[in-house]
Amino acid sequence: MYIEKPKNKKELDLYVLEKFDTLISYYWKTSGINKRAYKRIRAFNIIIGALVTFATTLLSVEFVQNSESLTTALLIASPLLAVLLTIMNGFSSGFPFAAAWRDGVVAANTLEKMRDHYISSSPKTRNPQKELEKINFVIENETKSFFKQLNIHDKQFESTDKPGNTQ
Repeated sequence: MYIEKPKNKKELDLYVLEKFDTLISYYWKTSGINKRAYKRIRAFNIIIGALVTFATTLLSVEFVQNSESLTTALLIASPLLAVLLTIMNGFSSGFPFAAAWRDGVVAANTLEKMRDHYISSSPKTRNPQKELEKINFVIENETKSFFKQLNIHDKQFESTDKPGNTQ
């Protein structure tokens, strides 16, 4: 990523394009991570929930009741599986992976659309400062959404509704 302050419009233009590419990559990567986490937790919840039911149901079967070691194993496994299920449900409700996945995809798509529009416009009519304002607006909205999903609200995040509104 460009570190020094751009010296002219061409450098600023390159900075804007690099910023687009960096952020688009970031949002696609994090949305992929959140998608995998969401799918894994959902799958494990289903599997472990079924195993809890299966283990407790087996306790009522006669051949299991006749086997002391099998009964003991199931009596230990059932509550342990239930605890694991509770922990996993806590993770999935404490961190909304699906919403973070969705917001990452939306941010990446929005930034790609903005980048494509910027690239397709005439270099003479491009306004890098205005484009950076729009980029920062997308980032700010995604950040606000993330913290709202975690039920973390802050008055400072409620002040801007449009790019350029700095109240």
